[in-house]
Amino acid sequence: MQALRKYGDPEYWNKRYSTASGTFDWYFEYHPFIAQILDGFNSKEISILDVGCGNSKFSEILVSKGYKKITCIDYSKAFFEHLFQEFHERLPSVHYMYMDARMLSFPEASFDVVFDKGLLDSALTGELSYVNAKQIIKSCLRVLKPFGKYIIISHSDMETRKEHFLDPSFDCELRCESIVVTDNDCHEGEERLPDLTFYAYIFSKHLH
Repeated sequence: MQALRKYGDPEYWNKRYSTASGTFDWYFEYHPFIAQILDGFNSKEISILDVGCGNSKFSEILVSKGYKKITCIDYSKAFFEHLFQEFHERLPSVHYMYMDARMLSFPEASFDVVFDKGLLDSALTGELSYVNAKQIIKSCLRVLKPFGKYIIISHSDMETRKEHFLDPSFDCELRCESIVVTDNDCHEGEERLPDLTFYAYIFSKHLH
């Protein structure tokens, strides 16, 4: 656990992004399961928020699929000092903003989809992890529109995460799905990596 604590430390991310270039994705770049959820809205005009975006390729993939209202936030100053210009030039339609996911400054009910791939996992390795995790979830649910989807991708199963997610105050429907990521990029003669399993937690917000 000690080795993982660096992921909950903002300084780790500032150091990482101060020398990074190009894109890098934790867990996976994209997955048919994510596409299925987005396709369920039957519109390319839905508003999507990616929290803890870093230098992920996710926004680029969304743009390539025709989505037009994409906002990405991150709390690393180094990302905006060293990588923002590169991403902004390549993806001028995407709004990149410096913001803390625990205290999102958007108005209530601003987004159809809120997407978190690894942010909550990182928060749960740092100091005040339980407090920070609850603040992130409540903040993301606040900016989610009625009938919207808040998607959290995690390396941990429900047994491990239930104390964070099964909170009556969230007042949302929650389901968990396993996502199997296969090594589809191996070439003939190369050793195939084992499949990996991640977990998608989908909060569905209903109109009251």
